[in-house]
Amino acid sequence: MFRRFRRAARGWGFALGLALLAGCATLPEDEGESELPWSKPQPWEGVIPLPGLENR
Repeated sequence: MFRRFRRAARGWGFALGLALLAGCATLPEDEGESELPWSKPQPWEGVIPLPGLENR
């Protein structure tokens, strides 16, 4: 039974160690930020008018 606990503890320790070493990568504040918002539509994006639905 002690061997089973030891094997489980070693596995959890290994998994925890990998999770801590993986970390997260972030860009510095000035890099990666653009002046334009993501939601700004492009000039070529628009609604194609369908005949008969212009006045709705």
